[in-house]
Amino acid sequence: MRSISIQIFAIFWLIFLIPGMGVAKSNASSKIDSLLLLEKENPRKLDANAYATLCIYEIQRDSLLRALTYARTGINVAIEEQNYSALGRLYSYKGYMYISFGSYVTAIDFFSKAEKIGLEHNIPIIVFSARHGMGRVYNELGEYDKALKVLRKGIAYAGNDSMNYDLSVFYNAMGIALQSLGKIDEALHNFNIYYKLSKEVRDTNAMIYALVNIGECYRIDSNYQKAQDFYHKALEMNKSVGDAQAKAAIYGNLAEIYESEGAYDKAIQYLKQSIAVCKSNNGLSKFLLDDYRSLVDDYAQIGAYDSSYFTFQEYIAIRDSVSKNDRMRAISTLRMEYELQERDAQKKILEQKLRNRTLILSFSIALSILIVLLLFITYSRYKLKTRVLKEEAKELNLAIDEKNRELVTHVMDQNRHEEVYSEINKVLSRLEQNPDSEHIKEELQNLKKKLEQKDKSTMGWDSFKLHFEQVHPDFFDKLLAQNPNLTQNDLRLCAYIKLNLSTKDIANILNVSDRAVQTSRYRIKKKLNLSQETNLVQFIQGL
Repeated sequence: MRSISIQIFAIFWLIFLIPGMGVAKSNASSKIDSLLLLEKENPRKLDANAYATLCIYEIQRDSLLRALTYARTGINVAIEEQNYSALGRLYSYKGYMYISFGSYVTAIDFFSKAEKIGLEHNIPIIVFSARHGMGRVYNELGEYDKALKVLRKGIAYAGNDSMNYDLSVFYNAMGIALQSLGKIDEALHNFNIYYKLSKEVRDTNAMIYALVNIGECYRIDSNYQKAQDFYHKALEMNKSVGDAQAKAAIYGNLAEIYESEGAYDKAIQYLKQSIAVCKSNNGLSKFLLDDYRSLVDDYAQIGAYDSSYFTFQEYIAIRDSVSKNDRMRAISTLRMEYELQERDAQKKILEQKLRNRTLILSFSIALSILIVLLLFITYSRYKLKTRVLKEEAKELNLAIDEKNRELVTHVMDQNRHEEVYSEINKVLSRLEQNPDSEHIKEELQNLKKKLEQKDKSTMGWDSFKLHFEQVHPDFFDKLLAQNPNLTQNDLRLCAYIKLNLSTKDIANILNVSDRAVQTSRYRIKKKLNLSQETNLVQFIQGL
């Protein structure tokens, strides 16, 4: 499902959407040059507001690691200056950056700090921005109920002063959460408000996004004609701005409509257009991988097995490249965080030693009678500082160990698939050497069966079901009593929901996209004859 929110690859634009959170454009270039020169020659002369400005500048240049450095330094300076406005902004900036790194827990932590600063010191714009950031994180994690709760709190906080805030991004984020929960009518209501507010301020990009999201609601509800009307309207409007993300989303959604109608030739055309857009623009790797997966299936549906085979090879290459880049970026982020923490710790130790020496020398010269007392005080402070440093080092080591475990787990997951890919490559190598097209078709069918056997979603299902029923003996019986026509795939998905797995976890287990999982949940809800107000997750958890 390609509902469009403001993507992380354009994070600086999202920050500018929040009033008071950006940098004025007039004379901005000369101001930045002056700050950069001062930072190079004498960084101690920079105040917290200056570091916030430099942070935004680096975010605009997509230099997030450097922006992170300015944010860390700026936070320390803001605490010393007691500049709570700058401190709240810098916390929010770090939250948005950690969303782009995929570190959602850390992002929530910084948004929570920003919210606390805003509430304690009565800075409404900081609270407003922090709550929007938390809503974005919960949407990314698939925790849509939490997203709705915090986003509604943000709108309520604006209250009578809402004219001074950009509420449109809140309504868009709430629409995406509601759409993912299957509450299509409520989602449409929020997307229409998003469109109206965007139109009032003549924000063409936001209007395009709103039209795409409205069309997506109609597509999910199988109202394909109405969905196409909104997609084409968005496509026409996009000609004036050339938003690549919107164009790729529209092409991909149109392809899904034609796939649902069995018009695979048209679907293939739109998928190729979406792929061309994604390849020409950074930050659309998720769309690109979804397009390739769909293209492989569509070629197979029309019997174009050679094209399906070559497309599958391209998909594997692109997926491996994207995974490698993501891992390298995560490792670079962890390494930089560690180095910055080490540098800060060493700096504090050196400064403390210098203060201690100065203090000892001053008191020794001034009053020799106080030497013994001074030594005792210094020793006590040194002992306390040593204990604090040991505790900080312990916490730092625990954090590093946790990150390492995450990396090791990721690598292990990759290794478990090597055997499957090796087997696939062997079959594909045989196909390349065999000119017989009929034999290729037969081999592809065999390959498909092997893939199904290796699929994560089916491996060990009988064993899983046996153990699951021992813990929840009446669960499947209750579901089948609700609708005897539920398929094995339906029962499997319901079992994963019962185990409180997130949408991303289920998609990873079943080897499908998040969109496919959300669509399946919506269909199961219809099969169970649940009302629109009933939450599917809560219903299944209650069985």
